[in-house]
Amino acid sequence: MGSPVIANETIYISSSDSMVYALDTIHGDLKWKSEILDEEGKGHEKLWTSLVVHNGAVYMSTFDGHIYALSAETGELDWSFESEAGFASSPVIYEDTIFLGSFDRHFYAIEIGGNESRWKFPQEEPAGNWFWASPLIKDGIVYAGCLDGKLYAINTTTGKEIWSYMTRDQEDKPSPIISSPVLMDNLLIVVNESGMVYVFAVDDELANEGMPWRTIPIGAAVRSSFSAQEGLVYIRGEDNWIYAVDIEAGGVIWNLNLAVEE
Repeated sequence: MGSPVIANETIYISSSDSMVYALDTIHGDLKWKSEILDEEGKGHEKLWTSLVVHNGAVYMSTFDGHIYALSAETGELDWSFESEAGFASSPVIYEDTIFLGSFDRHFYAIEIGGNESRWKFPQEEPAGNWFWASPLIKDGIVYAGCLDGKLYAINTTTGKEIWSYMTRDQEDKPSPIISSPVLMDNLLIVVNESGMVYVFAVDDELANEGMPWRTIPIGAAVRSSFSAQEGLVYIRGEDNWIYAVDIEAGGVIWNLNLAVEE
């Protein structure tokens, strides 16, 4: 389910057979495989989040509330962390701290090697829904999209909210954020489930105000990852079309039907 990650001339990927695999990038030869077991010795069948490679270790989160760090060289377990609630999003690492969302509707910062979280957000009442999408971090600010429709900007050190913005559909109703945000130069790009593209300029006077610089509808629901390059955002809609959105022009400049004719 999760995306593979490539580092050290190796492809690392987890599987629903409870295994993490390390494959040679040239020939696909198996370098090692490691079975991920819980405290009862049972395999984790839901290794569904994407892996992260950082400082010689492979990190993963699980739906039952574990974080594991394996040696990138051998696959041996280096460190583990257990939470009371399962983790919904893939981990992101910034300055030796893991950031990720949980099924308890909080967002966590967990120091690598530690036994307790550094902070959780919100600190009191939980958010309106899960933090399902992986976050994005820039200049000490973590941008986390939530299924409650909000994009939260959180201080990575303190866990305090800097700002939040409610994304909406074309009928002005809140719409969940399922896809992870993308950074293109100084532009933070967020797409909610209704297919509204929000563009935030994170390096100007609006950076601390949480107001989008531009909002662009594509007219299709979006639940998958998207990419951005050289002023264009490429999005696959749930209608099975790919949309190319020109940020400067403020609209879709072309789309492509992915359906295969029989």
